[in-house]
Amino acid sequence: MTSRRIRTHDDDTDHGFTLVEVIAAIAFFALLMATIFPIVYAMTRTLAKGQADIAATSDARSTLNRMTRELREADKVQLASSPDGTEWIRITVDFNADGTTNDPSTTSDEETIEYVYDSAAQTMSISTPLTNPAVTAVLAENITSASFTLLSSNINYDWSGDGVTTWQEVDAAVANGISGVGDNDGVLDTSELDYIDIVKITMTVATDNELGGEQTLEATVKLRNYTAP
Repeated sequence: MTSRRIRTHDDDTDHGFTLVEVIAAIAFFALLMATIFPIVYAMTRTLAKGQADIAATSDARSTLNRMTRELREADKVQLASSPDGTEWIRITVDFNADGTTNDPSTTSDEETIEYVYDSAAQTMSISTPLTNPAVTAVLAENITSASFTLLSSNINYDWSGDGVTTWQEVDAAVANGISGVGDNDGVLDTSELDYIDIVKITMTVATDNELGGEQTLEATVKLRNYTAP
């Protein structure tokens, strides 16, 4: 009978990792993570900030577009905060296209709307102040400032000669020999609102709360359905 010798391998060259090698690998991995993590974290924060900025600016732009569209369809600026219109503005719009707007003195009027800027909450809202109950909805947040500048296209009252007729110049018409226009009292009221057919909207939106970044949006709108007195 022939015997076979089973040969075994010496495992001296087929060993696992030594403790030193494991520690070195862990140290290398930790160093690698320490290098990469700040980069990944910064990229993630930049992406999140960019998305937040886009969202904030997008809401503000959508709000500006809505105000522009509805002001363009308005037939009259009914009221605005005095003296410069920086807080709110009330307009009437023929939403149902029946040729008339509801009587703004009734409590069921949905064609009278207000845009209201709340400086404390930094919001721009829309409301129907004459409905019962009144309805208010926030259109945009992070609005750090907003204003409605009221103008007239009638250059006969442009006393400064700069090509722009402000409501203050309409107010001063009576003092410049024009009877029946303005009352020269320095207050924005019906005497001036009847001649307002252009509204300039300015809104500033915060785009970076940490760094104080802001973006200003503007639009100048002519009331296409306005009828001069």
